[in-house]
Amino acid sequence: MGKPIRKLQKSDIRKNASFEVSHSIRRMKEKEAKYTILLVLFFMILFGFIGYFTLRVNSLVVFNSMKEIQTQDYGISLSSTAVTLTREDIMTDEEGRETKPYLLTVDNRTNRDIQYRIVFVEDRDQAILCGCDENPILMDFVHFSFQEEEISSLADSFFVVGEGYLMHGHKIQLNVRLWLTASEMFDSNSHLHGYFVLEEL
Repeated sequence: MGKPIRKLQKSDIRKNASFEVSHSIRRMKEKEAKYTILLVLFFMILFGFIGYFTLRVNSLVVFNSMKEIQTQDYGISLSSTAVTLTREDIMTDEEGRETKPYLLTVDNRTNRDIQYRIVFVEDRDQAILCGCDENPILMDFVHFSFQEEEISSLADSFFVVGEGYLMHGHKIQLNVRLWLTASEMFDSNSHLHGYFVLEEL
């Protein structure tokens, strides 16, 4: 004879139901933890990309609006805003003469008169921060006008934008206009970053 069939007891029903509920809850918690981790990773990557591109886009604005270049040597100083040229600064020489100039202030606080020159210096650190250091702009295509005088390129002038004479105890404000020519030579990642320094002659 076969084994007698055991009748299902109430305790068995409660035991099986409790097991299934616990198992379901555990699986739900495992899935919840998995999705939480994935969401956290997703948002970390997303915010990382947003932060990186925001820094690159805004770095030009921040650099120009906040950084003032100052050079000082024994009471002789030069102050000016930093220079940034992009594709938006590509134009003809006639248009370049009408652009808003960079203003430079030379201050002679010594007890002697001085002769000086203003030199443009490329800012390679800012170019690396901007990410445009691999797309340099040739100085032949950077034109300038100092104090409304004749137009020249930085290459032809060997980066010297102007010279002058200043009596002791005096201060003078100068203007320099810079722009780019030959638009076919530049892509969207081509920028020029720099600043002016003063050298006594």
